Amino acid sequence: MRKITLLMLVLSFIFAGCSSNTEQKQDKAAKEATQGAGADKSSAESADQKDYTFDEESFKYAFTVYAAEDKSYKINGVTFTEYAVNSPDKKLNGTSIEVKLASFNTIADLNNGKGGEWPASMGPIRDNNVINGFFKKLAQNETASAKVIGVDASNVEVEVTLNDVTKVLKMPYTITDGVLTATASTDVVEYNAADAFKNLVALCTGYHYGKSWSDVDLTFSVKVQ
Repeated sequence: MRKITLLMLVLSFIFAGCSSNTEQKQDKAAKEATQGAGADKSSAESADQKDYTFDEESFKYAFTVYAAEDKSYKINGVTFTEYAVNSPDKKLNGTSIEVKLASFNTIADLNNGKGGEWPASMGPIRDNNVINGFFKKLAQNETASAKVIGVDASNVEVEVTLNDVTKVLKMPYTITDGVLTATASTDVVEYNAADAFKNLVALCTGYHYGKSWSDVDLTFSVKVQ
């Protein structure tokens, strides 16, 4: 359709000296073809969108962060204990979440990256290092947010805002036994946070076995209908 439209426009230009009736017919045909293609695309995009409703009580999310040169030191279940979900109509598309950065919590996984575990006292120490050494070094250090801006047959699109920088993450998802699980990765440095991350790296050198990684994996799950 696009090739036909372009050809018609080119011919219209070349033969500008032809009769006005011929030119008008060509212009009209080209315009109708373009409008028809746009309508078809809009209709297809609309049909592809999924209108899931969800059970707010079932909502869970977590991050995975990495250290060591080969990323072998992996900490799962990282979260924020203070957050608010906003979805008046209980539709997944349009739902937003705001987290309080000072509620950062890694207690769910105390593995030490060497086959053992840190003592329980290590959890608060590690959390405070990240809160004070990274989040509080950001210009906007109180909250971060995320909002679902689209859901199609394969992906959930989420706007993530940290430090006044917004990125759109495309999160592939699966649904098993009515539970939708979506995952994606993002790099915290890209949220205007390079200096803050350098500060964190210097603070945690002794714990990260030679390498601190700025990319994190995000997963969320929720029951949908």
